Amino acid sequence: MGSKAFQEAGDPAPDAEKRYLQVERENALREAINELRPSLSVAVELRHLAEQPIHETAETLGLSLAATKSRLFHARAALRKSQKLHTFHNTDLKTSWSCQNDLKTEATAQ
Repeated sequence: MGSKAFQEAGDPAPDAEKRYLQVERENALREAINELRPSLSVAVELRHLAEQPIHETAETLGLSLAATKSRLFHARAALRKSQKLHTFHNTDLKTSWSCQNDLKTEATAQ
């Protein structure tokens, strides 16, 4: 019976604890976004939650690309300081948001 013919298939769905933590992170992020100034929270919601490209976000807000990038920069800085998010590791926030990729993409778009 040393054969590898039978292997137990792993459950591809995240376990209950991981799902719970993901939901808690998302709730904390939404609460933190809601506490931002309206001009910042709308920019974050359009860019990151609605996943609009940066140029569409700028157009929707009626702002220049530079002004939109500035709002997103200030919003991210405020979210990093948010007490609501301090219970979660910064890398979790960056991973769920893909901030690193957005920053690289926005930097090359200039």
